[in-house]
Amino acid sequence: MNFIKVFLLICLTINLNASETLEYIEKLDIVEYEKNTSKKINNTNIVKIIKSKNHITFDIGIMADNYHSCQLEGRAKMENGLYRYREKLENGKECILTFHQKGDTLSFEDKNFACKFAFCGMRAGFDDHLFKLKK
Repeated sequence: MNFIKVFLLICLTINLNASETLEYIEKLDIVEYEKNTSKKINNTNIVKIIKSKNHITFDIGIMADNYHSCQLEGRAKMENGLYRYREKLENGKECILTFHQKGDTLSFEDKNFACKFAFCGMRAGFDDHLFKLKK
């Protein structure tokens, strides 16, 4: 009987902490360079977000020219009305990635490019991308 009570309590807790899952996409052409030639390739970048009460859990995948990419997943907390991801890096710097959501669009601000240097290839970065909510 105790098992059933614990199970019901867990189910109730999960419902009280219900979350919303969002997916943002960005369609753009990237350039593939090879020796003296280049060609454009269609690409779709994706950001998945699970919103909870005081934070979001996210997964960012960005592909840039010549297949350089950014990959970052984690949890961002609400700070002054914006979600911010913070991670102390091995080099002593702090990656601070701010999420800017306006209407159905999402963009990022990578303060001092510390996140870029830690989680992206040479020609990729988090800034200068505009994602739209997938409907």
